[in-house]
Amino acid sequence: MKVVRDSEVSRPSKNLFVESNKLIRGPLTKLNSSDIEELHPVSEFYRHWHNIKNDSALLNREKFSPMAIPRVLPWIIVFDHEGNTTNNFSYRLAGEEIIGLIGADPTGKFFGYELLDAERHNQEKYLLEVCETRLPVILRAEFTPPGRQEQSIIIGLFPLSLNGEKVDQVYTVLAPVTERIASNELRKL
Repeated sequence: MKVVRDSEVSRPSKNLFVESNKLIRGPLTKLNSSDIEELHPVSEFYRHWHNIKNDSALLNREKFSPMAIPRVLPWIIVFDHEGNTTNNFSYRLAGEEIIGLIGADPTGKFFGYELLDAERHNQEKYLLEVCETRLPVILRAEFTPPGRQEQSIIIGLFPLSLNGEKVDQVYTVLAPVTERIASNELRKL
């Protein structure tokens, strides 16, 4: 198993995708898709994304059908991205499991809306990496949900394009490491 540590994130961080009083703590560890259990929501989404992307340089949003992966949808956050600079990501939607996990619905807010600039830039670099490379990024982190014990989570960031030319959206799947979904839920289009 190949694990790449992100040396720039060595101290606890307030959060990656949620309000500042909900903790995703570092260091964030980059993973390969093969490092994730086959029935984990990030793994299921990765397979679906990879299958419909084929050899195209960038997956067009028109090819993506949420109905092909209905059991993954509760674990999804969709970020809209406008431009190629920082502070241009906004929450388009958050699945019901995400809202339950973080205790809030961030829909309509800008990424990092409660973070200091340095923290936002440190975390936003993963979203920007996905936009620049047009490739998924998979991370593992420690997360403390409100009123619950710390748990390990896996975060998958996946680029999609509305026009086929640039990354306009980043689909993010975030779920506890222990989460599993039924294998028959992944359907080909």
